[in-house]
Amino acid sequence: MLSNRELLDRLSEQAVVVRCAEAEMLELVALLDERGAAVEFGYRGSPARMVEDVARVGLAEARRIAERARALFGSLGISGEPLPPDLPNTAEAYVRGEVGAEHVDRIRKFAAELPADVLTGESWPIAENCLATVASETGPRGLSRPIRELHARLDPDGQVPDDREPVRPCREIWLRQRHDDWRIEGHLDQETGLKLRGVNGMPMRSPRSFNWQRIRRIFPKTGANRSPSWSP
Repeated sequence: MLSNRELLDRLSEQAVVVRCAEAEMLELVALLDERGAAVEFGYRGSPARMVEDVARVGLAEARRIAERARALFGSLGISGEPLPPDLPNTAEAYVRGEVGAEHVDRIRKFAAELPADVLTGESWPIAENCLATVASETGPRGLSRPIRELHARLDPDGQVPDDREPVRPCREIWLRQRHDDWRIEGHLDQETGLKLRGVNGMPMRSPRSFNWQRIRRIFPKTGANRSPSWSP
């Protein structure tokens, strides 16, 4: 019979095993996304829909998994170019079983609050490595103070971060292939829409030509059921 100390040690070991398995799953999701599996297997280009079906989780959790995978292991841009991960050091700590999903979400949320030029500058890799190190030694709440201090240094003119879940931009594209033809359906925020429009001079229909009743059926829970101000 194991003593309480031995049971606690066993619990700690199992926590590491679970985290390593979670990190491996996220790396698989990122790899499948990069290879276009969500299109190949009929998930209309949505990694979240693929995860929802294969992992048998709710769509909200599937989206969180897909977003963690992109932040940790990279993704593809709107025109197919590879995008580096925002949290490579956190990913390494996750693979070692030193951090968990809550650590990742706290750091990912902080990154989402920073201006784009900060994330692409020289300071972010140092800051992210610092947070990954702290996360390896403490619980998720232990990241609050380092995040506040780093936010003040990296974005002194920005707003102080809070602990609320960041608003998820409403963007999702579903692809469907029939023979040599491709059909695209989806909903994008303004910035992503402009990027898509600029890809290879892609022609765009007038917004008023969309069937908004159909869009509401496609996206019943994503917020796309609210027609933009220019809709009929």
